[in-house]
Amino acid sequence: MKQILRGFLIVLIAVLLIGAGAGLFTLAQQNQTLQAQLDESRQHSSDLQTQLDQAKTQIDQLQSQFTNLQSQIDSLTKQLEDAGLKPIPFISPQNNATMDQIEQDVQQIRGLTALHPVTRTLLTRDELRQHVVDIQEKEYSRADAQRDTLTLAALDLLQPDFKLYDFIVDLYSEQIAGFYEPDSKQLYVIAEPGNLSVLEKVTFAHEFDHALQDQHFDLAKLGFTNDKSKEVKDSDRQLAYQSLVEGGASLLMQLWSQQKLSALDLLGATAGTPTSSGAGRWSGRTASARPCAWPCSPTATRRARRRPPTPTSSAATT
Repeated sequence: MKQILRGFLIVLIAVLLIGAGAGLFTLAQQNQTLQAQLDESRQHSSDLQTQLDQAKTQIDQLQSQFTNLQSQIDSLTKQLEDAGLKPIPFISPQNNATMDQIEQDVQQIRGLTALHPVTRTLLTRDELRQHVVDIQEKEYSRADAQRDTLTLAALDLLQPDFKLYDFIVDLYSEQIAGFYEPDSKQLYVIAEPGNLSVLEKVTFAHEFDHALQDQHFDLAKLGFTNDKSKEVKDSDRQLAYQSLVEGGASLLMQLWSQQKLSALDLLGATAGTPTSSGAGRWSGRTASARPCAWPCSPTATRRARRRPPTPTSSAATT
């Protein structure tokens, strides 16, 4: 009996040793496999790092080339400006086609045919700000703003150190979404890079209607000009002109939106729908104010404020 037990134990121990050996062998194989995978991952990581370094180098090279190209463009632009020429802004074929279609739609809805092409420009926010600064320098200098600041401070409406000039530049640079200039016959839309958004399309429709109004009814004769000789002296009459011109463009904008935009587009545009009116020296549309058919700098406001009331105007409008 003891011999049987002894033999059984020997066999059991042998089985256990064989099992343990097989387990160790399996673990060793797994370890080798994991080590190979780890080495492969390290190599892959090294390759990715090399590719990343190469990509960074290429980006730096492209950035340098872009900077050099921008310098050349700025230099050429300055040469053109010094020669009295204005470079033609680039508009993508897609956006040009979109604006061509909007022009056709607006002419059909409005019942007016364009008498000649309208020069159109897409501006970035930075370009808009420079445009505002250029106009302000001509129409409303820092000295003008300082005098107005002191006047308003004397009435306890502003602090004497309030930066009125900078405030006006910031306001127009941030708020304007598009404008039409009757003097230059140019239309501007503030647009982000890429295809025109719904709000930008609506803005273009509105401003193109101003261009049609100008071609058929001459907005300069209605006071929409920087020419002081054509200034409308009666502020009530000027306000009536503004209401007529702006009301027509706003109605056109609404009709175009209803006829040419999908329900989803309208829903998306609703968030940026204007809610109030503005006045000034441009024909402009803002993201937080309805498109104003008035030119938009404070010069007109200053002249109206200083002009004595005429027999047909009230003190409230001056």
